[in-house]
Amino acid sequence: MTAHPLAAAFPLLTPAQLDQISGLAENVAIEKGSVLLQEGRHPDALYMITGGVADLVKHLAETELIVAEIKTGELIGEMSFAGNFPATATVKAATDIAAIKIDKSRLMTLLERDAVLGMAVFRSIASTVSRRLLQITERFAFLRA
Repeated sequence: MTAHPLAAAFPLLTPAQLDQISGLAENVAIEKGSVLLQEGRHPDALYMITGGVADLVKHLAETELIVAEIKTGELIGEMSFAGNFPATATVKAATDIAAIKIDKSRLMTLLERDAVLGMAVFRSIASTVSRRLLQITERFAFLRA
């Protein structure tokens, strides 16, 4: 049995719940150098990379700093979605990317109608954000040592 394409981004969802979200999604091709999210702007979609690599870029004064690579199976835009705030960094395609794009407003409408699905989606997002925070904390501790 093949894993659902969205299972990596939403590991706590059942196959039926993943199918509900898939109904809102579209497969997109993103060219190298394209911007998926712009720092300071509210994104209109979540993306899950299914092929390729994106760079998470933070602008500091006159400098662009690549903070992390976002790879296959990872979600983009989840922090802005969960917190309803602008993107805290820019995400650029480092290579040509294949991705699943999920419209933010349609997803929110679905989650507002189905509390169980909403809880599962937000728990999945919290798990992803927590894992990333742990990685950053460990990296920072290493740099301080």
